[in-house]
Amino acid sequence: MTDEGITLRYDPPQGPPRRVRYEARSPEGYTRITEVWTGCDWRAEGSEPVTDIGVEIGQRAVDDVEIVGDETDAETVTGPEQVDR
Repeated sequence: MTDEGITLRYDPPQGPPRRVRYEARSPEGYTRITEVWTGCDWRAEGSEPVTDIGVEIGQRAVDDVEIVGDETDAETVTGPEQVDR
């Protein structure tokens, strides 16, 4: 993860981990980058510019969401009591 974007990582039931990164670009908007874990590093599969990002978390998924900052600022937010953060 970088200081300039959002990373969503997931583990499919079969196959290697994957992630979608949204990296800030100039003058505005983001670049969406899809990647797959090769066992050594992340390999890009594709990318495209996007103008806006929205994240919606359903009530059922609230307990499964982990929000992590950098190593010195790591924080995990879970549970319905944290939804308004």
